Amino acid sequence: MTLHIVGSNDNFGRTPEMDAEHNERKAANIVWLRKAFSEAKASNSRGLALLTQANPNLENYWPIEQKNTYLRMIPGARSPEKAEVTGYDEYINTLTEEMESYTWPTIFFHGDTHRFRVDQPLFSAKNSRRFENFTRVETFGSPDTHWIKVTVDPADTQVFSFKAELIAENVRARR
Repeated sequence: MTLHIVGSNDNFGRTPEMDAEHNERKAANIVWLRKAFSEAKASNSRGLALLTQANPNLENYWPIEQKNTYLRMIPGARSPEKAEVTGYDEYINTLTEEMESYTWPTIFFHGDTHRFRVDQPLFSAKNSRRFENFTRVETFGSPDTHWIKVTVDPADTQVFSFKAELIAENVRARR
């Protein structure tokens, strides 16, 4: 399932016209997101793949203790005192709400910040635990232009697996 969520804060907070566009598109995206989960539940789907362009900065929505644990690894880094309102808030709230009752593997593919990673960055609002059935896959991007092989195996309890495929001509020379 694809969502039309874009980078630069989903066009939110720039101009009144862009805010209006953002609000209209966001409302449609939320309906579409809820429909995807509803259909996946109704059909007893073995998994759900969500694709979008934007990195919604899932780390911004981590419980404070998770943020602090992560930031301890970075000397001088601190968690903000107050979370800022972003154009992604309602998307993440809806995604979190839907994940509370969807137990099959869910993959969230995005680009935008182009830092290849596969992680589990979404937490339950009910108990502050990581959703172990939710995986984010962020694609490569310039200047590291490669691709990711995705395997879907409904017989595997994880359903989805990923392998970074490096393009030899795009690998930077090692020193």
